[in-house]
Formats: sequence, C-alpha cells, structure tokens
Amino acid sequence: MFKQATFALRSAARQFFSAWPVLAAGVGLYAVLLAALYLFFTTPEAQLWQLGLTLLSAVTAPILFFMLQTLAVSYTHGQTALGSLLRQAGRDFWKLFVVSLPVGLLALLLYFALGWLNLKLSPHPEEAQSVVVSGLKAFCFWLALPLLTAHLWVAAAREGLAALKHVGQTLQQAFAPRSVLIYALGWIVFGLLPYALFFTRTPVKSAWLDLALLGARITLALLLALVGWMVTLGALALVNKAGLSQLSQPQPGEVRQPTEIPGSLADGQIS
Repeated sequence: MFKQATFALRSAARQFFSAWPVLAAGVGLYAVLLAALYLFFTTPEAQLWQLGLTLLSAVTAPILFFMLQTLAVSYTHGQTALGSLLRQAGRDFWKLFVVSLPVGLLALLLYFALGWLNLKLSPHPEEAQSVVVSGLKAFCFWLALPLLTAHLWVAAAREGLAALKHVGQTLQQAFAPRSVLIYALGWIVFGLLPYALFFTRTPVKSAWLDLALLGARITLALLLALVGWMVTLGALALVNKAGLSQLSQPQPGEVRQPTEIPGSLADGQIS
C-alpha cells in the first residue's frame, strides 16, 4: 500500500513538473486567486468603486479557486496544452462547485453539532474543550471532509454532476487505505511544511534582513502549499478509476517495466 501511494505521488509530481503549461497554469491561477483574496480583505468600502472592487473580488475568488481545483484533478489525464487546460478549467469549474455544496452543508451541520456536543461534555467550554470533540473535529475537518471533497472533484471532472449519484462508491474510494495514505503524505508538504515556514522565525539583528527572510518564508510556504496540494489531488486522480490507466503508461522518453506498477494498481482495482 505504501509503495502504491508513493508511486502515485511520484507519477503526479513528474507530470506536474515535466509539463510547463501545467505548472504555468497552476501558478498563474494561484497568484490571481491570492490577489483577489487580498483585494477582498484589504479594500475599504468608502466609495462606490471600492464597493464594486470588493464585490468583484468576492465573485472572482471562488471561480478562481474551483478553476484551480479543476486543473489539479485533470492534469494527470494527459492534457498539457496551456490553452486547453485553462479552457477546461473555465468550462468545468462549476461542476466542482456544485458537488461541493452538499459537503459544505455537511461541514456546517457537523460544526454546530460538535459545538453542541462540546457544550454537553464540558460545562465550561471557554476554559477547556473536550478531548473527544477536539479529536472528532480534527478527523472531520482535516481528514474526512477534505478526502471526500477531493474524490467528488475527481469524479465531477470525469462524469459531471452524475458524480452525485455514486456517493457510496466515492466514499469507498475516499477512505481506502491507499487514498488516506496519499493524503497524509501530501499533508506533510501542503500543510505541515508551510505551517512551519510561516511560524518559524530566523533570529537576525537587521530589521531589513528579517523582513526579507519573512517574505521569502511566506513565498516558499505558499508555493509548497500549491505544489503539495496539486500533486496530492493529481495522485488521488491517478488511483481513481479514471486515472489508473495513466499509471501504466510510460512518459515520453521513459522506459518502464510492466512490473513497476505495484499491487492492485496494475490490476485496475480500487481498494
């Protein structure tokens, strides 16, 4: 299982970095998304044009976010032309948005339910939170819901809104040991490492050097988050039924033995 997970991650990383249009499209969409979020949170609303800019940012940011996710779950399927990648992302992003709505509703219900449970288990929640509720929150919001959402995105990119008809199969694929391991390994890159870079300060005496190091750490953390997330989603797409065949196809100029595909990946099975 570990070998299968690392194989899928390596395959996704190779495809992500070997095709410059994929890298350019991902970085470009990510940069514009960050700019839209920055404008949304920093633009005052004292004048009419500022209000319009805030509303434009509020509409643009979700579109860019789901375009980026569409690219992340689609680039491992062999499409490498920059124009085609962007057109597909612009054409299909709404499908990922729609299949995300039930998960968003579920997340909202879980948030309030766990808050209510915490009140029952802890008479003074402002002083100490229940360990049980904290564990449930971590499981739901850091593992279960992201994995389910990622697999719904993969299915939506492949078959559109019909993905909602196969939620049971999607759940099975999302919580298969291989998928969980891929997500856990990816989390190290797109979650833990960026967190460490954001909050680890290098002691220096110069204020300008400290500011430069801070900017470098933030930039590197944002890039790690992007690369780790896109490679993780790409790997999950590869182990999905739509992408298993990609693992057995050698890249241009690459000679690969058939036995290099481990275990059930070679058989096209979902564990």
